[in-house]
Amino acid sequence: MKNWNMILTTALLCSCAVSDPNRTIESLNISAPRLVKLPGASFTMGSDHDTPAEKPEHAVTLSEFWMSSTEITVGQFGEFVRATGYITTAEKDSGGWIFDTTISNMAFKKDATWKHPYMEQNSNHPVVLVTWFDAQAYCEWLSKTTGLAVSLPTEAQWEYACKAGSKDGLNIKDIAWIQDSTQLFTHEAAAKKPNIFGIYDMLGNVWEWTSDWYSDYTADHATNPHQTADLGRGKIARGGSWNFPAEFARPTFRQPGHGPKARAQDLGFRVVVQMGQ
Repeated sequence: MKNWNMILTTALLCSCAVSDPNRTIESLNISAPRLVKLPGASFTMGSDHDTPAEKPEHAVTLSEFWMSSTEITVGQFGEFVRATGYITTAEKDSGGWIFDTTISNMAFKKDATWKHPYMEQNSNHPVVLVTWFDAQAYCEWLSKTTGLAVSLPTEAQWEYACKAGSKDGLNIKDIAWIQDSTQLFTHEAAAKKPNIFGIYDMLGNVWEWTSDWYSDYTADHATNPHQTADLGRGKIARGGSWNFPAEFARPTFRQPGHGPKARAQDLGFRVVVQMGQ
């Protein structure tokens, strides 16, 4: 009987770990973001009333997924670097783009890296000056370490999580650090209110890499869309940042044209987990 009780207890614990990726991460004592479960659903993606890249509105159906409640932080990225010895693109290719206060514009600095971002940061600030390849490397490490299917969000997953069941999202001043705010540069993760799903900084603070290459929308209904083919128009970043005004911090706004090696002082990422993969 004792053996059966032990087997049953073990099975229940494994079942919980499999059904909740947070338990898997906690059991490994990894400094990773808390994940929020988003139920599978259909929603309207895009906008017929804004920029051409957002048109047309179209129906999208998504399977259930989990998303990090915050952008990946300096501390979390640092743990990955220490564990693997990873060297970012900015460190290998001589720097990145930062906001130069002397000219009130972006400027390329040869020594600008995630470790030296030309602004005050602590371990709870979102990591910046990371390329799409750097973000991918983090996802691959976290996948290998946890056994979970960790990736960058697709555009559709990102927009669904940002809208959080509403058409446009919450009051921008309540949830986002944008150019209209009183302080330059990044803020600590989760310093403002979360959206209805319990996810922080979906708008503002830093632009976020998605997994998709840019492609024009169609009016067709799509299920779990993911643009994996490079059509020569770059990767997509979403969400706006501390360095952009409110019109860029909208759930439907798309910023195409980023080469995957782009890195800047206002560009970071968050992750998603797809269970059962």
